[in-house]
Amino acid sequence: MGGPETTYQYQDIYCSLKSNNDKNGMGCTYRALFDNKYWDELPNK
Repeated sequence: MGGPETTYQYQDIYCSLKSNNDKNGMGCTYRALFDNKYWDELPNK
């Protein structure tokens, strides 16, 4: 999920701190697997 040509490919909607979409977070799977910077960019809380 979240990869090119998949249901949740739009990162600004489905993997964003600023999105109010009820499916937000669904598109983060692809980034978490393939983007080496993903884990470093998560907010520290």
